[in-house]
Amino acid sequence: MPTMCPRRPERSRFHAHTTPRSFGSLRRLLSGKWQARYSTPDGSRHAAPHTFDTRRAADDWLSDTRAAMLRGRWVDPAAASITFGRYAREWIATRDLSPRTRDLYEYQLSRWADVDLTDPTGGTIHLAALDVGRLDLPTIRRWFAHPGPSRAAHVRPVGSLIRPDNYNR
Repeated sequence: MPTMCPRRPERSRFHAHTTPRSFGSLRRLLSGKWQARYSTPDGSRHAAPHTFDTRRAADDWLSDTRAAMLRGRWVDPAAASITFGRYAREWIATRDLSPRTRDLYEYQLSRWADVDLTDPTGGTIHLAALDVGRLDLPTIRRWFAHPGPSRAAHVRPVGSLIRPDNYNR
């Protein structure tokens, strides 16, 4: 009776090679491109928004992502697509506030966050329409300096969402 060799498990059609790392992982797809993936401290997994032609490019992207996390500048890709105005309104809606305080916060949001700022190229940025992922320290500083120094005392609720001292330099 002929002996049959055990059937070799089929290769996944999604990848041919996975590379473990101290942060994230790289895998080579059957197309020859590389995919970078990583986990956040809360345990959620994320993949790079695109694949890479070389392992080096994928590795560099992971390194940049880790550096952004360590510097406190990483933004969850899902959260980055929400506008600041929507985020702020949702933040207010989820707080246990008295009706009067809620009205005050919404008034201050409409007064102080619905503003146009000058961007570095000379154009304007509407703060409430800006994606949260594009909020950076220079934009926040321009927003804080916009109407004048007396403004900071009047925008505490809105300012607590994007206060500059919450950001690392």
